[in-house]
Amino acid sequence: MKAILEDERLGFASAHFSKKNGHWYLHGHNFQLRIELEVEDYDCMSSLFHDVRGKLKKFDHVVFVPASWAHVENTTVNVELNGMKFAFPREDCILVDASDTSLKQILSLTVTELKQHYDIKKTKISVDGLVWIEYDTQCNL
Repeated sequence: MKAILEDERLGFASAHFSKKNGHWYLHGHNFQLRIELEVEDYDCMSSLFHDVRGKLKKFDHVVFVPASWAHVENTTVNVELNGMKFAFPREDCILVDASDTSLKQILSLTVTELKQHYDIKKTKISVDGLVWIEYDTQCNL
């Protein structure tokens, strides 16, 4: 059976580095998800909702950093860009195996994570409440 999970609590806030006018800067967004998936019965919806929320917590209040930019020292992730130095606690970072941390990268990571655990048919993600980006079953934009 098809089910849709949609709730203000199905989301996360995170930061990433974005390029504007040739310079990288730290920038954040609020993400909201609407997930269409297959379930065996509707009795599982409450536990499924809480399980999905739990999986999204790993993306909440973190900084996405390209692994090639990160200099990890003990419990700190150091990044130097445009003459500025950033130092983040290691537990507040997700190191991404990509050349940048674009919105597309973050959204793809999120959908891929959820698809590893659930039979998701379609995912819509709102960025800052303005734009809905839809992924089909293959995680394509």
